Amino acid sequence: MCNHEDNDSTINVNESSTTTSNINKESTNMRTPLHSQHGNVKEQTVDEAIESIGFGKFQFIVLFAAGFCFMADSMEVGLLAFLSIVLKHEWGLTSAQAATMTALVFVGEFIGTLSIGRLGDIYGRRPMFLAAGTIICVAGSTTALAQNFSQVCVIQFFVGVGIGGLTVPFDIFAEFLPSSRRGRYLMYINYFWGMGSISVIILAYITLGFGYSWRWFVLLNAIPSFISVVMCYIFIPESPRWLMTKNQIDESIAILRKVAKINGKNPDEYFNVDHGYSLRNDVIESSRFSDLFTPKWRKITLLLWGLWFGFGFSYNGLCLAIPRVFDSSDDGSGTFDEDESPSFNFQALAVSAAAEMIGTLISALVVDSFGRIGPQVVGFALSGFLVFFLLWFAHSSPVWLLTILALGARTFEVGASSLSWVITAEVLPTELRSTGHSTANAVCRLGAILTSY
Repeated sequence: MCNHEDNDSTINVNESSTTTSNINKESTNMRTPLHSQHGNVKEQTVDEAIESIGFGKFQFIVLFAAGFCFMADSMEVGLLAFLSIVLKHEWGLTSAQAATMTALVFVGEFIGTLSIGRLGDIYGRRPMFLAAGTIICVAGSTTALAQNFSQVCVIQFFVGVGIGGLTVPFDIFAEFLPSSRRGRYLMYINYFWGMGSISVIILAYITLGFGYSWRWFVLLNAIPSFISVVMCYIFIPESPRWLMTKNQIDESIAILRKVAKINGKNPDEYFNVDHGYSLRNDVIESSRFSDLFTPKWRKITLLLWGLWFGFGFSYNGLCLAIPRVFDSSDDGSGTFDEDESPSFNFQALAVSAAAEMIGTLISALVVDSFGRIGPQVVGFALSGFLVFFLLWFAHSSPVWLLTILALGARTFEVGASSLSWVITAEVLPTELRSTGHSTANAVCRLGAILTSY
């Protein structure tokens, strides 16, 4: 645990070790359960209990449930890029209107991030997981029924509110992971983001590319959020770590027994309450927004906010720009010929989207060997360099060169951005994780709003 002095709660930017941050009392030197001949287990914290269970079938279920939420977020970013171009032509929208439609989604994300994330600390992770996924699914499907610009803006705003709550699924996944390898495991969820980026291009190809209405395109994009809601409702319990912040020890033990059983282990060998097993509550209940600005957490909070603002501005800006680069009907003036429909180079877009998977893979390989900060700095720097040349040569270079630049820029951007999620989940304690993560994500959405214009 960090000292209470302000200078001891800072992040060491030169740190490149593989050790998980001990700011939230989640040391990698976790103790495994000590079994006596009668199957008794020592008193443990929730972290130690989850460490003893290990990574198994249950964590994979949570991974897929939270992962489909990540797909929904990723697909919404891609959907906006296509939809703004298509509606700009079909409804005769101005560039300002198209940008406003996109920005309102991010405004909704900003509000949803602050509200749903905060409620996740108050009322629990699972209810807010269900709420966020349901809002995305319902609002996303309803977009297909919109008849004019105003209706699309209002509905997409609510889609944004739901997407803003997706820090909660990420946090609940983090809180069910063994601490010793949390960094690598948390990287797995980012593969779903890459899958979403590729999926939205495939859906655009089989709908827009074959002349079908954009309404089918929008409707199909709501499928991942529906799957996520169903999986959460059936399989995902409340986070034991959150329950301990409310001193609900019996409920925490019951869930840990369930997780052990799903992972193929005998619950009585690990959590036998009949032989005196108990959980030690070392989590202080505290989830006020103002706690982020106590001397202990102020500097970390501001550093995280700066990181997430840059992440939101650069990543979303890149995702919105790439379809325009490969839209053959856009000459860069922001206007369309009346008789010309948007025409996308789906092959080039698919190649650039594949960078999401490549970037995530690279991050997963280096996260435990080179730490978090170093790879982030290199990734963001190289991405910025390539984005500059991609936009500079956007309308005067061959497609193969633009494809290489887009692939490289997106690879490094995603690789660096993926580590932002890992760092945030690691440095914040359980009682502040959803609040801190959601506020950082809200700042990210501010960057996204600015990049829309």
